[in-house]
Formats: sequence, C-alpha cells, structure tokens
Amino acid sequence: MILRSPDGNTRTTLVNAKVEKLAKQLDIFGPGEWFRSKDIGRLWEPRVVEMGDDLMIWKLPRFNISEGEVDKYIRQARKHGGLILDLRGNPGGGELILSRLLASVFDRDVIVGDKIQRHQTKPWKVKSRGAASTYSGRLLVLIDSQSASAAEIFARVTQIEKRALVLGDRSAGMVMESRHSYFSAGQFDPIVAGVSITEADLLMTDGKSLEHAGVNPDKVVLPTPEDLARDRDPTLALAAAELGVQLRPEQAGKLFPTIWRTD
Repeated sequence: MILRSPDGNTRTTLVNAKVEKLAKQLDIFGPGEWFRSKDIGRLWEPRVVEMGDDLMIWKLPRFNISEGEVDKYIRQARKHGGLILDLRGNPGGGELILSRLLASVFDRDVIVGDKIQRHQTKPWKVKSRGAASTYSGRLLVLIDSQSASAAEIFARVTQIEKRALVLGDRSAGMVMESRHSYFSAGQFDPIVAGVSITEADLLMTDGKSLEHAGVNPDKVVLPTPEDLARDRDPTLALAAAELGVQLRPEQAGKLFPTIWRTD
C-alpha cells in the first residue's frame, strides 16, 4: 500500500492480509439495532447556524423532513441575506419534499425536467409558493460525491436556472426514481423485507440525464488530507466568503460537530 500523510509525505507499506469468514448474524429486535436506529435518526437531524443578518447555514443530511419543517427553515432563512444549503452526504429522499424546497426558493414556476417512464414521458413542473413564502436572498448549494437523488436534482435545477452557485465535488449520479414495496412474514415477531424497483429516469431541461453523470459544481473545492486530519472545511469557508462573510476553514469545520451518543 502507498500511504500519504497529511503533510504530503508518502511511504510504501506491505500489509499481510488475512480474511476469516464468520457466520453472519443480525438480531433486528436486539438492543444493537435499537441503538443503530437512534444513531441514524440523530445523524439525519437538520441543523442550522446563523451568522448575523448576512448568513444562515442549513445542513440538511437527508430529505426526510416534513413540508412544515421546510416552511419553518425557509421562514428562518428569510431573515438573512444569504443562505448556504449544505447537501454534502445527502442521499436524497422523496419527490414531495424536493418539490416543496424548490418551490420555496423560486419566485416563479420552474420545470425540473421530463420524467421518462416505460410507457409515457411527462414534464415535472414545480409551482412557486409566491413571493411571501419563498426565500429570495442569495443561495449557495454544497454537494459532494455522496450527494445523490433529490440532493443532486435540487442542486442542478438551481444551477441551470441561475438561482444558486454550486460548490464542492461532483455528485453521485444516482437520480432514477424508484418505487419501494415492503413485506413482512411472521405473526408475533415479523421479519420485514423490501424491494426497490426503478420506474423512471429524469431528463433535465438541458436535455441531459444526471444518471451516472452527476452534477458538476460551478467551483470544485475539495479538502486536502491535512484539512481532513485537522477538521478543516475549506468548502464551507469559501461558500461563506462568496456571501461576504469571513469564516476560516478551522472555524467552518467546528460548526457542525459530530453528536455522540450519550445513552
């Protein structure tokens, strides 16, 4: 293995690997699964940092919030001249919340694209909620290679329509719409399973699909190995600078610390 330290020095190391195959065990009703679900819920919680009247930073880990929560965060954002929507690591979510969020940052109706299904193609149009309910300030969107589905669709629509500046890394390129079906077996302690079936692709208004392509940001900003080692966030710092707010990478890296389990 060729390893590179945060200071840029490289070294070659020989690793003697050993693979031991063990029996797979998963107790979906045990305490481990309960703790795992609690961890996921905590990591998916939206968070906000307000920096005076000039800037609000909204970290949205997943499109799993309600329409009412979207409205609440947009009302909060309306008090600030600039909004950074951090969608890095966001795997997406449902069309309903994506449409609500898009409708909340445009003062006009906007075409997302064409849904291409097996037997039909239909346009996807989002109607604006009106000037009194939308955020009209400057908007920046942050994405990375783990931003997928609804996250990259939001970024691309705002990019095409010249509504937002997109910063970060190219997104995942996983936008096909799927239908999810769930099943269960058993009477007292049922085992739950599910299947996801792709049913539509999305052709954006520029005539291209994001599937396997992703969204190319307007400005590519990636952390260096040293940034990662020292918990610095140059992407968020640059986004703040674009909105006239001075924020050092060291400060940006401390705005959304990991919330560790206390129970």
